[in-house]
Amino acid sequence: MTAKVVPTWDYAVVPSHGTLRFVQDARGLRALGERLTNEREAIAAFYLKIDDAPPLHRKNAGMIVGFEFSIAA
Repeated sequence: MTAKVVPTWDYAVVPSHGTLRFVQDARGLRALGERLTNEREAIAAFYLKIDDAPPLHRKNAGMIVGFEFSIAA
């Protein structure tokens, strides 16, 4: 196994209301994951990309449920 694994970020809860949209197509989900990873990893000392993940992690990516949430004012 390589030292490059899918990172775990800190999470917080924010009670909110808005519109939820699920991202179900593989291309859209990958784009969403890349955007999130690039944004969060840009502030890390050891920058990782999605393609750095080991094969098993990439295989399991199909089990991710992607979504976008637009918060209502």
